[in-house]
Amino acid sequence: MKDEKMFIVFSWLLEFRFSTPKILTNLLGLSITSTPRFFSGLIKNGFIKVLKNVHTDKERLYMLTQLSVDFLVAREIDVSNAVTKAGRLERYSMILHDIGVQSFVFSKISTCSEVVWDKNIVDIDSKCRPDALMKISSNGQFVGIEYERWRKNLKRIYSSFVNHSNQMVGGHYKGVYFIFNSESDKIHYQELFNSERWPLFSQHAGTGKLSHTGQFFYPDNIENIRRGFVFEVLSCE
Repeated sequence: MKDEKMFIVFSWLLEFRFSTPKILTNLLGLSITSTPRFFSGLIKNGFIKVLKNVHTDKERLYMLTQLSVDFLVAREIDVSNAVTKAGRLERYSMILHDIGVQSFVFSKISTCSEVVWDKNIVDIDSKCRPDALMKISSNGQFVGIEYERWRKNLKRIYSSFVNHSNQMVGGHYKGVYFIFNSESDKIHYQELFNSERWPLFSQHAGTGKLSHTGQFFYPDNIENIRRGFVFEVLSCE
């Protein structure tokens, strides 16, 4: 049983690089009061280590060590993406965003058989990737996750809608979840999404600035494309 718990925790850390005690405890299906001894044992025996990030008020996060990587290797798991050194993670500015993505993935864990984090997605250009991919157990189809922790400007929102539509048309995934921290942000995005046409923008190679091309994307010209978008508010539980 302990080895099974270790495998679950290490596999999650392998994919996402780090996680919170709360997410990992929920992943194990245990109460927050029943796992401190388990994690303390893993730390004491060198299987995981504590990561502190400047953007999380030094909250304790866990990550892999070489021992946990060796544990996974012994079970014939590909560990080529394993991260065991804190390095830039201590000042990584997207850490709260990534924790939000993990929280959403966990909320859907009973419906999916595989999860691929952003940086581990290999067949989509880095500028076009969702924050993660989940494979739905019932049909074997991948769906994307786009966590909008902060409300973006109109140019970036429409560009995101168009990008995900193009990725779905290209067969990279079947649908996408847009996730928000507030109901007001969700409504704002849905109102823009419901527009008959979405303006198209080009990005300046040097500045990254988006400029309207004068052209538009018509989502209703693509069969069922709107059905692939789901908008949800991230649960705080």
